[in-house]
Amino acid sequence: MPGDAVAGVRRELTGHLSAKDLWKVDLGVCLDLVDRDLAKKAGVEPMAVRERRTWEQAGLLAPIDVIPSDGAYALLLVLREALACSMLRFCLEAVPGNEERQLPGTDLREGVLRGLVFDLDKGWSAVGSEARPEIEGDASLSSYRSARRGLCRDLGVSSAQLPLGMSTDDPAVALGEVLMGAPVSLDGFRFDELAQEFLFHTLRDMLGGCLVTAGDMGTEIERRRWLSGLPHRYGPPAPAAASNSAVIGLGFLGARLLSALAITSVKAAMSRRGDARLEYPETAYSLPCIMGWDGEEVASLGALLEVLERSSTLPSGRGLAEALVAGRTAMIASEALEALRYMDGDPHAGTPTVGFVPDKVLRELGLALVDDTIPGAAVIMGIPQDRRQLVSTVRELQARGMLIMAADEVVKVLRENEVQMGLGMMLYPLGNFTQLVHSLDFVVRAALSFGGVQKGDTERLSAYLAKRPKAFVLHYGPLDASRASLALAALLHHVPIVTDQQVEGVPDLLIHKEPADMLQGGLESRDIRTAVTLVDIPVPFGPAFEGETVRRPDTYFEAGGGRTPSFELLKMRPEEQVKDGAISVIGPDVDRLPEGSQSPLAILVDVFGKRMQEDFESVMERRIHLYLNFAEGVWHTGQRNMNWLRLSKKAFRAGFRLEHLGRILVTKLKEEFGNIVSRVQVTIVTDENDLKARMPEALAAYQQREERMAGLTDESVDTFYSCLMCQSFAPDHICVITPERLGLCGAINWLDAKTGKEIVPSGPNQPIAKGEVEDVGKGSWKGVNEAVAALTRGKITRFCAYSMMEDPMTSCGCFEV
Repeated sequence: MPGDAVAGVRRELTGHLSAKDLWKVDLGVCLDLVDRDLAKKAGVEPMAVRERRTWEQAGLLAPIDVIPSDGAYALLLVLREALACSMLRFCLEAVPGNEERQLPGTDLREGVLRGLVFDLDKGWSAVGSEARPEIEGDASLSSYRSARRGLCRDLGVSSAQLPLGMSTDDPAVALGEVLMGAPVSLDGFRFDELAQEFLFHTLRDMLGGCLVTAGDMGTEIERRRWLSGLPHRYGPPAPAAASNSAVIGLGFLGARLLSALAITSVKAAMSRRGDARLEYPETAYSLPCIMGWDGEEVASLGALLEVLERSSTLPSGRGLAEALVAGRTAMIASEALEALRYMDGDPHAGTPTVGFVPDKVLRELGLALVDDTIPGAAVIMGIPQDRRQLVSTVRELQARGMLIMAADEVVKVLRENEVQMGLGMMLYPLGNFTQLVHSLDFVVRAALSFGGVQKGDTERLSAYLAKRPKAFVLHYGPLDASRASLALAALLHHVPIVTDQQVEGVPDLLIHKEPADMLQGGLESRDIRTAVTLVDIPVPFGPAFEGETVRRPDTYFEAGGGRTPSFELLKMRPEEQVKDGAISVIGPDVDRLPEGSQSPLAILVDVFGKRMQEDFESVMERRIHLYLNFAEGVWHTGQRNMNWLRLSKKAFRAGFRLEHLGRILVTKLKEEFGNIVSRVQVTIVTDENDLKARMPEALAAYQQREERMAGLTDESVDTFYSCLMCQSFAPDHICVITPERLGLCGAINWLDAKTGKEIVPSGPNQPIAKGEVEDVGKGSWKGVNEAVAALTRGKITRFCAYSMMEDPMTSCGCFEV
C-alpha cells in the first residue's frame, strides 16, 4: 500500500486530535481511524481491540460538551490526552516496510513465566530472585508493544492479565501503557493524594493497569501471575496502622473520584445513546440504593445524571456525619456505574461472578431471613494474608447458615479452594470494585420489600437497617480510596466493618480484629447468636448448600427418581423399639458400588418421645428433604415414595457414605424437635428384597395420613394457629393458619403450626380459639378477630378467611401465589 494512503489517515487523525478541548473530541472515531483504516492500510495489527469497550464504559472515548472543573475530572482528561498521544505514536510507528526486531519467542515465553519488566533505557529484564538479569531483544518501545500484542494474541488474554510491566520517565508513555492494562513504574514524579489514589489504585480497578512504585513492581508482577494461574510468590502487604481521620479522608477522595467517573460515564453514554432507558435486570426496585435513599425511580440516563449531580457536592467537615454523606455519594456513583454496565446485556455472563442479585433470589430467601434460618449476612472483601483462614471462615459462616457475599480477590481464593459459589448456594460472588454496591442493593431491597419502608423515607430506612438484615463486612488487606468510600456507605446502612488492618476504630462500626477473630467480631457487632451444630460427616454442612444441584456427569450414586424403587418414612415407635443414635445400613453401601450406580433406597426413621404425636410424623418426615440437602454433594428432592437422591463424586471422594445420611438425620431431628422426641434411630436400606418387604407399611402410613388430612377442615377443628414470624420484618402483619389455608408464604400449614407450638411453646405459632361464628360465608370468628387485634396491637381488628375484598389476611414480602 502506498505510503501516502497511510499519511492521509495520519493527517485526518492529527486534525481530530489537534482540537483545543479533548473532551469535545470523539476519540472513538479516532480509534476507528487507527484500528480500522490505518492498521489495515499499513498491514499491522490494530492498536487496541480488547480495550475499546473498557475505555468506552469509562467515558474516555465519547465527546462530552460540559465537564466540571474539579481535580478528579482533570485526571480523567489526562487519560484522554494520554490516549491521544498513544494513537499518534502508533501512527508514527506504522510505517510500511519497517520490520521491527522482535523479542525472541523462546525468551519471550520463558520471560512471561517469570514476569518481565521493560525499561526504556535498560531494555528487558525479568523479576524474581531466580530470574536472569537480562533477556535479549530490541529495546525500543515499539518492540515492547509488539511483544505485548503478540502475547495477548497467542495466550488469548488481555494485557491486563499479563505479568508484563514497564519502567519509564515519560508520563505520556506511562499512562498510555496503563490504558492498555500494564503496570508501569513512572520515575521522577510525585503526586498529590487525589492523583496518587487515582493513578495507583482506581485505574487498576477501571482498566487493569496502574502506576506502581519501582519497589512494588515485583509484587504487582507476582499478583498478575497468581491471577493468571501461573506459579507465583504473591503475598498481600502486611496490615498497616490507620487513624479514623485517615480512613475518612481516604473515603472522601474515593467519593470524589467515583462521582467524577460516574458523571463522566453517564454524560458519555448520553452522547452515544441519548436519554436511553437503563435498569438492573429482574427487579421491581429500579436502582435500589437510589430508590431507597433518594426516593427517585431512575429509568433513564437523564434522570440518573440529575441524581448524580445532586449528590456530587461533598461537605467540608470531616466528622462521622460528614463521612456518611460522602459514603452516600460513593454509593450513588457506584450504583450508576454498575447500571451503565448492564446497558449492553449482562456483563457477568460467562464469568464466575454474578453482579446484581435478582429480586427472585431475595423473595426465595424471604421466609428464611424472617425466621432466622438465615441469621444474618456477611460481606467478605479484599485479599487475606492467610487464605486457609479465609476458607475456614467461609465454612463456619456456612455452618451457621449465614448468607455470604464475596468480592475482590476473595472470589479467586474461594475458587482455588473449590468452594462452590452462585445464586443457588447462598454464597454470591459479586465481583470487584463498584460491584460491592450490590451488597447494599440487597439490604435496601430487604427493607423496601419486607419492612414496608417507602422509597425516600430515609429516617425509617435507617431505623429498619439498624435492626434488619443483620449484615456485617469482613475486610482483608489495605483500603484504597474507592473501597474506603464504599465502607462509609456500608456504615450508612448500619453495616459494621471488621478489618485486619490496625485501624483506630469506631465503637460498633469500625473494628480491628486479628484474622482468626474477625468472624466472631462480626457476629458480636450485630448481636448474631447462632449455635453451630457439628454433624459428624466428611463434607461441609449447612443451609448454604440447600440450592446445590448434583448433575448427572458429577453423580457417583443415584437412587429413586423413577429409576429405582425408593421411599422414606418417619414413624413414632414404642420406647423399647428405638435405640437412640443407632444407624444401620442394610445392603451394599456406596463404596461397594461402582461409579454411576443406580440403587434401591429406603430411608427409615424411628422416633420416640413422650410428647410425640402421630400428627407430627409427616411434618418431621418432610425435614428429611431439608436436612439432606444441607450436605455439600448430596442432592435430594421429593418425598414419600416419590423421592430422588444423588451423591456427587466429590462427596464420595471426601469419604461420604450412606451411614452419614443417618448421622445427619439423627443430629438435626434431635436439634430441632428436641422438645418432642428423645430418641431417634435411622435405617438405610439398599437391598431390594428387604426394601420391598418394608414398602407395605410405608404405603399404609401414607394412606392413613391422606385420610386424616381429607377429614381435616376448618369446621372440624376448634383451634387455628397464628404465625408471627414475619413480624420481625413487617410488625403489623399476621397470618391465621387454618386446616384449609396455609400461611401466605406457602411454607406453613396447620400441622406445621401445631408442631411449631410444641417445639417452641412461646414461639410465633400460638393457638387461636375460633369462638363464636360471626360470618360463616366470609370466614369470620369472634375469637379469631380478638386474637388478630391483640397480636397486631390494634392495627388489624377483623379477619375474613374466605374473602379477598373484605378484611383479607394481611400480606408482606414473603407473599407467594
